[in-house]
Amino acid sequence: MSSTILDAALKYAEQGWKVFPLQPNTKIPFPGTNGVKDATDNPETIRAWWNVHPDANVGLACGEPSGVWVVDIDVGHKAGVDGFASLVGKNITLPETVYQDTPSGGRHMLYRLGEGDEPPRNKNSFMPGIDIRGTGYYIVLAPSVIDGKPYAMHDEDVLAAFPDAMRPHATARATMPWDMPKPQPASSVADRARAYLRECDPAVQGMGGHNALLWAAQAMVVGFKLTDAEALQLLWSEYNPRCTPPWDAGNARDRRDFERKVAEARRHPVKEDGWLLKETGFNVADDALDFAGAALAESFLSPPERKPEAKAEESTLVTAPLTEIPQELLNPPGLVGDICRWMNDTAGCYQPVLALGASLVFCGALFGRKVKDESNGRTNIYGMGVGHSSAGKDHAAKCIARIIQAARCEGLLGGEVTSDTAIEISLKESPSKLFVMDEVGHFLRTINQAKGTTPHLKTIVPMFMKLFSAANSLYIGKQRVTGGPANQIDQPCVCIWGVTSPQILFDNMTREELEGGWTARNLVFITDTRPEYRFTRESTVPEHIATLVQAWYSRVVPPPEGAGNLAHARAWQIVVPTAPDALDVFSKFGHKAHERMLKADKSGDVCNYLWGKALENARRIALIVACGENFDGMEIGRAEAEYGCQLVEWLIYRLSEAVHNNVAETGWEHDKQRIYKLIANMQGEGMSKSELTRKTQWVKDRRVRNDYLDDLMDAGMIVSGPASEHGGRIWLWATKWLPKERVKEIIEARRNS
Repeated sequence: MSSTILDAALKYAEQGWKVFPLQPNTKIPFPGTNGVKDATDNPETIRAWWNVHPDANVGLACGEPSGVWVVDIDVGHKAGVDGFASLVGKNITLPETVYQDTPSGGRHMLYRLGEGDEPPRNKNSFMPGIDIRGTGYYIVLAPSVIDGKPYAMHDEDVLAAFPDAMRPHATARATMPWDMPKPQPASSVADRARAYLRECDPAVQGMGGHNALLWAAQAMVVGFKLTDAEALQLLWSEYNPRCTPPWDAGNARDRRDFERKVAEARRHPVKEDGWLLKETGFNVADDALDFAGAALAESFLSPPERKPEAKAEESTLVTAPLTEIPQELLNPPGLVGDICRWMNDTAGCYQPVLALGASLVFCGALFGRKVKDESNGRTNIYGMGVGHSSAGKDHAAKCIARIIQAARCEGLLGGEVTSDTAIEISLKESPSKLFVMDEVGHFLRTINQAKGTTPHLKTIVPMFMKLFSAANSLYIGKQRVTGGPANQIDQPCVCIWGVTSPQILFDNMTREELEGGWTARNLVFITDTRPEYRFTRESTVPEHIATLVQAWYSRVVPPPEGAGNLAHARAWQIVVPTAPDALDVFSKFGHKAHERMLKADKSGDVCNYLWGKALENARRIALIVACGENFDGMEIGRAEAEYGCQLVEWLIYRLSEAVHNNVAETGWEHDKQRIYKLIANMQGEGMSKSELTRKTQWVKDRRVRNDYLDDLMDAGMIVSGPASEHGGRIWLWATKWLPKERVKEIIEARRNS
């Protein structure tokens, strides 16, 4: 290979490969260019580029332009993931072909299409650490340099045909528990269980792996009625070896994980005992939304209060403490998950819930006005991250800013929100915008308190509410006083990511605000954790993230044939189809959400409004995740639909619990809730009445304090009585942290004292 990058670029062009320049020492196109769309094999153009930028790196337009499809084997970018190990684990040997070693230790395997073959689909995370790159993507070519390290090309005689083993399926997705196959039964119970496990799709890290293991355990101990020991033996021998990556039997933590899943499956069965013994065809669960009664419901109810026979549908209120969000929801596939993982890997304070919310909102803005589902639904979502001060709330927003800068898509970011007019002007310049707001709780409080001196602030929330519903239509702004025409914005896509502390948010949240619909339009990501800060080194935005973000940002969807005069007057979208089984998931979730809304409304629960937008938000999330999985050939499959529904359901439960515990309609209720939280924060230890008195000096009248406590006891929220372990002093406990037997003992002891 020639010694200069220009010589290399010209050599590639002689082969018919389309190339273009990248900024020196980076993988990013030059500002003002169209990136991969500018790629050419014209030597005059190439010489002109490098005459202006002699130190430029060289990029290759993959897929049809160059006739080169790439298997991108990555190491080091995704924690714990090694693409070479994935190939070994799947027993795949790639055909020898032209390849290059990358500076990070990975490899690009370059292939052509075989005769009569269809082009492989683009796929991020086709396997852990392996991406498939085709039309619309690019890679950096040798001898380009990144961080002082060069790419190294290894020339073979010809490009080999693209291997079938590396072709993403047309509906590639994570298999969920209710997708279990139906093998024919063997002769004995153990043999039948073994055959069942051999046919199950394995657990894949970041793609519902723990949920898949839980279902496999359900099949063993409930479906086949095996003992725990028998189930564990079969799961280790038949199921685990096919998982990616497999659990390590020699690791104590992994062994406990297996044992915990088996115990959990036995405690909380989702079907009747022996259902796989009764059904010769191994029929799966009829209800695709049983997740609310199985693994997900376990995160809603704490063990002391949970009854195995209870169903999630029995109440719209979650009265027990919520545990952490299920890990499966924190690891979505594709671009959303990749951004989450990078945010988490670089975080000083680990806040995966906030990383998930920020990643979804950012991708919603990135895909805005470029895609739609078959019901004309769009990707605009409003997200709010709620966490304590000094707990890492701002990290996700900083990561978004770095991605935008690395991918050169600064036009995606909106400025400071000062009025509805300012929003209109921003959208007029670029109709797809992401507004990032720090301390959005203060912002909303300022708006709510705005008087006649600042009337422009009162217009902001109504403006955002109007834009939420205008993403698939023509937005017409307010008529100008000067008589000029009102602003008209075609299909604006507005996404919002704001963060705030729980105290500020809930102190300014009222029943009227909930009824008005602003909160219902928000996906509220609440975290209670206050992680210890850890030192992390600065990390550049991973190449595959910057590349894909830039490709989406620069993507232009051509008008359809017959568009006529409208061809250039509006934005056009790629229609992302929804698979039939995904439609079934949405239908059942919509029915469930509607029933819960009616039930909550009947009981006077103000949180009934949160269920009104549940299906709409679930469909938007599913669309975002599907677009992040594939650049071409996008589809909302069952896995994407289930992910959207599960996440929205968990978020609503989480917010409902927070509203019930923190939002008061009167000053009396507000003060009473402050007292309750002081007691509840002590969990099962409780606190003495004298300690409560010291911490509530803002209650000036002792009788008023006692009235608050009496109200809380009458409502069954706290119990009070002499504590023998504390010398018979009067003690206070929140009932949600105590077993029912203990509550009865305390009440009885108080009566007898």
